[in-house]
Amino acid sequence: TYVVTAEMPGVTKEDIKVKMSWKTVVISSEHVEKKYHSEFPLEFELNTNSAKVRYQNGILEIKIKTKEQPKPKSTDV
Repeated sequence: TYVVTAEMPGVTKEDIKVKMSWKTVVISSEHVEKKYHSEFPLEFELNTNSAKVRYQNGILEIKIKTKEQPKPKSTDV
């Protein structure tokens, strides 16, 4: 599980946009004079259906599980 935490004071929950794709999380927000944009490349493929987002007191927290990684197969030679 990845946890992404961002300080975003001065914006409302409705102003925040979170986009997730294969191995990237993008956070952006625009409210009056406050603008935020961050992109987080991650090592493993994300299970975007598992994402839980919480915004409280100017702190955004996103918890995302990774997809099950295939276990390496070994072969006797």
